[in-house]
Amino acid sequence: MKVTRLENIGILVNDDSVLGSYFLAKKIPPNCKVIDNRTDNKKRLNAPIYLDIYPSFLCNFRCSFCYLKLLGINLTDSKQMSNETINATIKMCEDHGISTINILGGEPLHPLTWSTTRKLIERAHEKGIGADVTTNGSFLTEEIVSFMNKNQTKLNLSLHSLQSNNSKEILGLDVSQRLRDIILNVVDGKINYGLTTAILKTNINEIEQLISFVNTLSTCGAWVWRYVTVFGNFDKSTLYSAREFFELYKKYKSQIKKNVYFDGPFSYKYLNIKPLETEFDAVLSPCCNPGESKAETLPDGTVYSCILFYGDNNQVMGNVSTGINFTKSYGYKKVSCSNSLCSYNKYCTGCTAYANRTGIKFDDRCEYTQKT
Repeated sequence: MKVTRLENIGILVNDDSVLGSYFLAKKIPPNCKVIDNRTDNKKRLNAPIYLDIYPSFLCNFRCSFCYLKLLGINLTDSKQMSNETINATIKMCEDHGISTINILGGEPLHPLTWSTTRKLIERAHEKGIGADVTTNGSFLTEEIVSFMNKNQTKLNLSLHSLQSNNSKEILGLDVSQRLRDIILNVVDGKINYGLTTAILKTNINEIEQLISFVNTLSTCGAWVWRYVTVFGNFDKSTLYSAREFFELYKKYKSQIKKNVYFDGPFSYKYLNIKPLETEFDAVLSPCCNPGESKAETLPDGTVYSCILFYGDNNQVMGNVSTGINFTKSYGYKKVSCSNSLCSYNKYCTGCTAYANRTGIKFDDRCEYTQKT
């Protein structure tokens, strides 16, 4: 059953067949579950589109670009989300019409975390809430893949290197052959899935090898290229600029047979895509507006507008067990960019958290900022 959300900006309908999975309808469609999120706060969504959930921060990798490490989060902490917090999280989604959860980590399939992740998936499925799982893939088994298929769970797998030396430098250990075998023998052809690759200085020398490998996969439907959001240079492994990231894609795009999506700022600008036109577009597009486009739940049930604000009490929206306030404006839509002639200025696709962490007013990684 589709979810219809009555929001201050209009009638918001969940439909996976449309870009962004939502559209604004002129009237409430028939046979929908209706959630009323309207408040006196007029110009915003009053519940996020999707919810990131961290069942635990425990992880077996030590990735060079891991933002959790930089935020001071302990990746050896095995504390799990409790049953009460799981139930309260799913109820919050149900009450506010949040139709998708994205289960992250840490590593959500870690043997000590899998039972928690499994419960989240089962509870979400029972309530008709979609679940995505993002994993490093090292613990994937045929049994887990079968469970995900049964519970209509979307699988997103990280693939950062196929070479031993690069794997060790990027991930902290060499799992290049193991991950290749898991993808080919456990995942591909057994489930529809996506891949995510952080494009780094470390793995630029194997881009062609990665493309050739991904092109051979039969049920990989999407490949996400990720430009790592940085507040420093993450062991000097990240690319110099957003422009460098997109120029690399333009160089190789004709060789790639899969659908490529981008987890990176300013993709509309650098790929010469038509600017966003409405406030609603800015919520559902790559312009991430914390608290509206997403929110994030920690293992203890604390909800942040974005995990990159970890430790900032001003960005804590509440706790799933004691109450959430989604109506405060946690992010921003109007940036303080000095280039008023830029056609993207009104709905910039920069990262709010990056600006906050670096103590500036807007994401200055855009090379168009100073152009006139």
